[in-house]
Amino acid sequence: MQLRKTLQDERLTTILFIINRHLNIEVFAGELPVGGVEQVELGATLTGFEFDSKKAEEDLNKSEIKWGSLETPAVATRRSEIKAGASGAAANEDTGDAEKGTAGQAEASRKRLREDSALNKEEGCPLADEDSTIKMEARNDPNCKMVPLPPIADQQWQEELEELRKSVKLSCKALPSVCCYTVLNTDASLSCLEVCGRTHLAAAGFDDSLIRLWDLKSENKKQRASAEGGSQEEAPPGHRLMVGHSGPVYAAHFSPCNRFLLSASEDKSARLWSAETGSCLVAYKGHNYPVWDCKFCPLGIYFATASHDRTARIWSTDHIHPLRILAGHLSDVDCVAWHPNCNYLATGSSDKTLRLWDINEGKCVRLFTGHKGTIYAAAISADGRHLASAGEDQTIKVWDLAEGKLLKTLEGHTDVVWSLDFSREGSILASGGADSTVRLWDVSRQEASKEVVEGWESPCGLMRTLPAKQTPISLVRFSSRNILLAGGAFQQAVT
Repeated sequence: MQLRKTLQDERLTTILFIINRHLNIEVFAGELPVGGVEQVELGATLTGFEFDSKKAEEDLNKSEIKWGSLETPAVATRRSEIKAGASGAAANEDTGDAEKGTAGQAEASRKRLREDSALNKEEGCPLADEDSTIKMEARNDPNCKMVPLPPIADQQWQEELEELRKSVKLSCKALPSVCCYTVLNTDASLSCLEVCGRTHLAAAGFDDSLIRLWDLKSENKKQRASAEGGSQEEAPPGHRLMVGHSGPVYAAHFSPCNRFLLSASEDKSARLWSAETGSCLVAYKGHNYPVWDCKFCPLGIYFATASHDRTARIWSTDHIHPLRILAGHLSDVDCVAWHPNCNYLATGSSDKTLRLWDINEGKCVRLFTGHKGTIYAAAISADGRHLASAGEDQTIKVWDLAEGKLLKTLEGHTDVVWSLDFSREGSILASGGADSTVRLWDVSRQEASKEVVEGWESPCGLMRTLPAKQTPISLVRFSSRNILLAGGAFQQAVT
């Protein structure tokens, strides 16, 4: 540990990288056994505990957590609409006025939500008012301590409701449509790529410290105008250049409302940008070394960063100092993933471990070991039960957060896996990596099946492999309508 600290203090990052990549550091309690390292359980490797690591890991993973997801007003309204769908459709057919019927159902659902909110207030449940009510599902204790959440405006949850109505239901028999974005002429300088949930904005970070933001709707208008022989000058500008960082930009992430962009850089800072004007609003400084990843909380306001200084930090957009510093990893924290209920954060590290942190208390509540290389990607399912991780060892592991155990290991990629995401139902997991493929996996089964399902490429749950032409996939993301978005930089073949 002293060696790592010395290398970090002296900024000898090259030597530190070699150590992290090729040396396996183990932490033991007391004196080394007479028989040497071989007699010590391998479960003690890189857990960060200075006592009986294997037992500590098991006890930690058995602790109770509130893994259920949040039910926002839009989700509750959509659930009510689906339940009332049969009777509502029959009534609309009789009256011939489907639009009024749907509006009536939505208004009735909203009224029920307000009544539930008032009841919860009388019982002392810590909920926000009326339209901003956020209810916990039954598998959570409704009176559990939650992080303070922002109010949800009428327009925001109504837009979310509209997206839910238009979303496609996926399953192992109904695979998603896939849209792949390829960035050309980057000269290998593209370091990150991000597309917003509603697919109208795309951002890319580069090694020259610049961020480029594209309005995809404007680009489509320009292409249509050019095809029809019209003037492209009449189309609105579709490209913005964001200047502010002083080092390579390693990560970018859009806010849930798609009005803001968060970025992380080698200059040790994270920046908040306006997606409408392209201007930098705030620079968040606190990390001591480069920031590798950043993610907005599912409901906004809060965000998390991961850094080379071996910590992850929780921030609020209205404060320039971090609210929580999550320390425990023995090497770089390379990726972060928010739990859907906003109470937990998952972190993946170069120490080959995955941790789940309680945001309220700032402590680690889950520790998963098993990867044989750096973890570059993590994702949590929409129901909050499953956590997926992947990275340098080319495998994907799916963990059960409630039970604190490994469910299955998915093998198929032939190079580093860079990105993961679950579908809205949580039944399909998408992965993308340096092997220039997007792969779709069935994760609806609790364990890896040996049965070969018709149409599947592998008995381990691999349903489909979608190759990209000379484009390593650095992004896979399910949109708000359950369309799979993928992207990467085109790499010229070396002759």
